Amino acid sequence: AHSTFVQPLNPQDIFLGLLSDQPGNFSALANVELPDQTATLLTEPLNASTFPTQAAALNNFDMLVLDDFTSSTLNTDQLRALQAWIQQGGTLIEVGGPSWQRSLTSLPKNLVPVTITGTALFSNPISSLSINDAPPHVKQTPSTQNIQDPILISKAMLAHTPMSTISTVILSQGKIPLVVQRQQGQGTLYYLAFDPTLEPLISWSGIHTFWQSLLLRTLGD
Repeated sequence: AHSTFVQPLNPQDIFLGLLSDQPGNFSALANVELPDQTATLLTEPLNASTFPTQAAALNNFDMLVLDDFTSSTLNTDQLRALQAWIQQGGTLIEVGGPSWQRSLTSLPKNLVPVTITGTALFSNPISSLSINDAPPHVKQTPSTQNIQDPILISKAMLAHTPMSTISTVILSQGKIPLVVQRQQGQGTLYYLAFDPTLEPLISWSGIHTFWQSLLLRTLGD
């Protein structure tokens, strides 16, 4: 079956594919301010029955987010298409957190930049999850509200990889990596230790800024 996805209306639009068993939790993405005021952020829910088996069918997407998803439902051809798309310049954001086993253990080893050992409750109040300096033309409003409630995160260490692939921890708390980035061919993998679509993060005032900083980092200017 050949799947076709809606084409973004304008070239500056940003098109995100959401591989999730709970695709309703991405409401914070709708409020992200993009550098280009005329651009729109579009999302498309994906699952094992709609995910393509050819990398070319993924080319409309600027980014894929894998979150709270039963990855074992993807077949070998679909996983190959995903790997090829990343090699050719795609960006995959993989969310760990409470459902890391279901989401990440079925993925090919070269698609996960960390080795996860379990979960932990992360209880230090967080005031910022910003992972890069926004370009000067983007208004970033720092959150005035700290996250007080504990966050369930996945505990991980950087996976041993060939020298050609370098993983970088871009946000950590003590020795626990919270956001890891790895170049993969022309593309990029990100691992998040927390799930931004769950409480207490989903209703935190800084979550839009977090998504915005991740998008800006990934998509460049």
